Amino acid sequence: MLFYVIAILVIVMDQLTKYLIRTYIDINETVTMWGIPLTHIENSGMAGGLFQGYARLFGVGAVLFVIVVLYFRRNEEMKGALIDSSFGFLVGGAIGKMALIDLCLGR
Repeated sequence: MLFYVIAILVIVMDQLTKYLIRTYIDINETVTMWGIPLTHIENSGMAGGLFQGYARLFGVGAVLFVIVVLYFRRNEEMKGALIDSSFGFLVGGAIGKMALIDLCLGR
């Protein structure tokens, strides 16, 4: 249960922050939050802008990752609160980034 709760919370927070940034901050605009400067940039690649233009490939990789995690969870090969929370964050992030959500919505 912990796995699913964390994954859903990560997906919701990911999509909410993306929505707020796209709505209220222009591209290349910098705002300061809690003393940290944040700049709105668009990135179709990985962290740091690596592999720009390969979003669909990352989407496929993320789908495969989620399928493998769900398979191992179903077979009860992954047990424990630490494993559940860790993979909840990873799966939530994979779904949020890939995103079945972002790619399907054309973002």
